[in-house]
Amino acid sequence: MLKKFFLIQTIVFICLDNIVQTVKVCKTKKKNVDKWFPSNPEKQNLNADSSSHSYILENESNVIDRLDDTTNEQNSGKQYEENEHCGLKNLGLTCYANSLLQSLFHIKRFRDKINEFEKGEMMLSLKKLFQEMQKNKIYEPKDLLDHIIKDFYTFEDINEFHLQFFDKLMENKEEATKISELDNLITGTTKETTKNEEGESIERRDDFKNIFLPTSKIDGTFIDNLEESLAQEFSKDGTVKKEIEKAPEILFLLINRFVCKENYTIEKYDGLFKFSKEIDISPYCVDKTIENTYKLHSVIVHLGYSTWGHYFCNILIDGKWYLFNDDKMGVIEENDAIEEQFGCSTENPNEMKKYSAYYLVYVKKN
Repeated sequence: MLKKFFLIQTIVFICLDNIVQTVKVCKTKKKNVDKWFPSNPEKQNLNADSSSHSYILENESNVIDRLDDTTNEQNSGKQYEENEHCGLKNLGLTCYANSLLQSLFHIKRFRDKINEFEKGEMMLSLKKLFQEMQKNKIYEPKDLLDHIIKDFYTFEDINEFHLQFFDKLMENKEEATKISELDNLITGTTKETTKNEEGESIERRDDFKNIFLPTSKIDGTFIDNLEESLAQEFSKDGTVKKEIEKAPEILFLLINRFVCKENYTIEKYDGLFKFSKEIDISPYCVDKTIENTYKLHSVIVHLGYSTWGHYFCNILIDGKWYLFNDDKMGVIEENDAIEEQFGCSTENPNEMKKYSAYYLVYVKKN
């Protein structure tokens, strides 16, 4: 059911200055669309193929109908109180930043740690943002993003922003102990053991803030689930063994949705990739006796293609799943938050969706 609903997201990207027809369509539907989407949609100077535009226009009436159904469901009974949580304004093309910030804000142990800081310009900007998000219905994160983003109208990959964000945040040297504690929340360590020709073992350790999840094997066959992907990433061959030596409290998993083809072009892969509400990474750890079980907290979704797109985030809050799309939000069903984001349909693998999970956020169980 929510498949049609998510198509409304794509309307955001085709409301470009040079696509007059689409802009007119969006305006005629403004009353309905404004429930979830900003009045100033993202303007992207990107080349989307004309067939995609036709696809969106043909399906728009179905999208609006699904949006109305969803709105009615959320307003019935005690399911949802509008603006129960704070939305973040899109400053241009900053949907990727908003999605990550919403995910981090709703991790209590991370938010509590940030509130402990008393120094550092960027750290205090993040602390202020979190405080304002607890008081406001909609907030503009410009003060914080000014520290990281040079051009709000340049589209970035959420993974790149994630790494830049924490690199900048960790530059705060004034509160070293607190920085170390924060680092333990978000940073893990891998140990790679290689045997040389003489049979001697050489160890190398690397810190990581996310784990890359391959979507294909060396032989070119596709991987369709998280467990198999982790096994591939930490597989052993005759000379190299890679394991997790220190697991972080917050685990970020990046699904490799963007693949390099033989002609060196990048294409988005929206094939089936299943993930569960709980994972155990202890089989991939150095010490397999330590429990390393994680619960799914956020599903950050990419909608679009390799050259253009949009991010939104599904977050589990107090047992309910919420969809955060910049300054719009609403309660959704668990199936729509998780299974709907697997990529192509399990019943029809050839039916590719325009949206799929890209970044998964898991939090370690205490």
